[in-house]
Amino acid sequence: MNIWKDRKFTPMLLKEIPKPFNSKDYIFELKFDGIRALIFVNKSSIYIQSRNGVDMTNLFPELHSIKKLVKNDVIFDGEIVSFRDGLPSFSDVQKRIRLKSEVKIKSFSNNEPVNFVVFDILYKDKDLTKLSLSKIKKF
Repeated sequence: MNIWKDRKFTPMLLKEIPKPFNSKDYIFELKFDGIRALIFVNKSSIYIQSRNGVDMTNLFPELHSIKKLVKNDVIFDGEIVSFRDGLPSFSDVQKRIRLKSEVKIKSFSNNEPVNFVVFDILYKDKDLTKLSLSKIKKF
């Protein structure tokens, strides 16, 4: 499988439940007010894709350093988050996705960098999406 060519993966989206509950069959994670994305990465390449399949690689140059953290072909499923005073700011991350100018993108990248919060690993030298979430979390 060529993860760079196929890009057939989609984020594992949450399902809304009307009432709180507790169950050992579920895990609970924080909701960050950001933009859901997949990051396809290896040591030399990175591709950032929105949940709708839009290429956002050039909008977030500060995330390109993720390449230094991996040794294999990996697909991360997570959220691009902008923090202001320690809290997620959806309006700040929205500003970033609207930028067109390379100069402005670079300025924001340096002065107001975003973070990528990883929820799942969908691929690590093989497709992991058929595994249970508890097994994926061990990666």
